[in-house]
Amino acid sequence: MITYTFIGTTDDQTTCDLCGKSNLKRTVVLKTDEGDIVHYGVDCAAMALRKTGAKTTSRIVSHQADAVAYAQRLIAKGAYTLEQVATAVWNRYGYLTDTRGSVLLIGKFAEIAV
Repeated sequence: MITYTFIGTTDDQTTCDLCGKSNLKRTVVLKTDEGDIVHYGVDCAAMALRKTGAKTTSRIVSHQADAVAYAQRLIAKGAYTLEQVATAVWNRYGYLTDTRGSVLLIGKFAEIAV
């Protein structure tokens, strides 16, 4: 059984690699245990993560994706420290955040290297 890790989201690819649905607003980027990167729609990503034992729904995956996208936008602006971004994500989405060097950790589901 393939296990998946949540990496983030992108709007660069708008087609789900699993079901083929196209014209999605965004796709969830997942990494397989074999190191492959896949792009799934929110529903397919939730299904894939549930199969690996994660207790999640498409609503949760969508919320996590929003938090990661928000953090990425703040980091891209370059006007905020990593600690400020972590606090902003906590305040807006309620996920525990931490910084380790140049890496922002969001909950137990995402790491963003700067």
